[in-house]
Amino acid sequence: LPSGPRIGLRAGVLTISALLVAGTAFAVSSNVSDHLAQAAIHETVRTTESLLLGAMDPPVSEAALSDPGSQTGQAIDADLARLTASGRVLRIKVWSPDGRVVFSDLPALRGQQFALDEDLGAAIHGDVSTDISGASDPENVFEKGLADRLLSIYLPIRGADGTTVIGAYEIYEDAAPIESDIATT
Repeated sequence: LPSGPRIGLRAGVLTISALLVAGTAFAVSSNVSDHLAQAAIHETVRTTESLLLGAMDPPVSEAALSDPGSQTGQAIDADLARLTASGRVLRIKVWSPDGRVVFSDLPALRGQQFALDEDLGAAIHGDVSTDISGASDPENVFEKGLADRLLSIYLPIRGADGTTVIGAYEIYEDAAPIESDIATT
């Protein structure tokens, strides 16, 4: 029988061990990256929610949602425009449960009707939802150019009883800082 190069037992064990270490390192780095992304997004949501809810005077109410042209509605639109003026928050929309933009920092969005997507639907049902993506959805026509990638935060708006969801906030921020931190890690 022809004899070729033979791999010794030690070399085989070392090769297998090296592959296992490399695979484990990749799995750990991927896991850390995912956890960092979730932690950064959750912190951004908490900060944005505190900023938004603390700055809204008057707050969004059922009466304001039913009459967006009222003085209260105009004050809400002005508050949203003030919040986006700093540039940290890029866009804010207040949605009615039927998929209509009732209030926004951008006047062109007010009154626009769109189909409810999964994230907005979750907020209308009382859950916080987030998404990092480009501005490719039909309702994002006015967000094109705000940033290459957007962090979308969807927050339910609760009525006076604290349990009934009367609408939802949709807030856009630049996703670049979060994605940069993940890439660095």
